[in-house]
This record gives sequence, structure tokens and C-alpha cells, in this order.
Amino acid sequence: MTDRQPVWQVEHDRTQRGVAAALVPYGLTPQEYLALSAVVDGEACQGAERAPDVAVVPTDPLLRELEKRGLVDSTPDESSGDLLLHVRPTDAGSRIAEAAASAVADAERRARRSPSAD
Repeated sequence: MTDRQPVWQVEHDRTQRGVAAALVPYGLTPQEYLALSAVVDGEACQGAERAPDVAVVPTDPLLRELEKRGLVDSTPDESSGDLLLHVRPTDAGSRIAEAAASAVADAERRARRSPSAD
């Protein structure tokens, strides 16, 4: 039995480390980056059209952290009895998401060009 990881696992791990490192200058974790990007891009919305904001559960810790840092704003959704929040990116959140997306894309390209063995 060998302790070697499959090539796909090594490449995946290397890519994840590269992405995490690329996000450090923006003060984002990979999870925060994905959440912020979903709000900025409207991808968290269901349906064919992008909504102007995203409805989420108010207790989401990622949302609270992004809001505390001024990257998103939220308002209660009265039609849900305030069980949901409408979330919009702030100007700062949009700028950081755009810059971080470029850094993540660069990190992913570098990982694909690296040899398979670490």
C-alpha cells in the first residue's frame, strides 16, 4: 500500500492553496470570496433572470462578516416576516470581488501550469 495521493487530488490541493493565498491581500477566505461573488454576480438567485439583490437567512455567519466589513448591505424582507434579508454588494464589495476574481483566475492558471508532483 502506498501513501501517494492520486494526481487529481494533488492538483486540487495545490489549486486550493493557491486560491487561498491569492485572497489574502483582499482579506477574504475562499468561502467569503464565493459568498461575496454570488451576491455581486446575482448567482445566488433562483430563476432565469438575475435579481437586483439576494434573499438569505439573516443568521448566516458569512453574511454577517461581510456586512460587518462593509462589503454587503442587507435589509429585512417584510414579505417574509423578516425571516429573509435582501443583500446587495456595496461599492467596496463590488471592487474587492472584481479584483479578487482576477487574482483567483491567475492562481488557478498558475496551478494548471505547475507540474503534477509537488
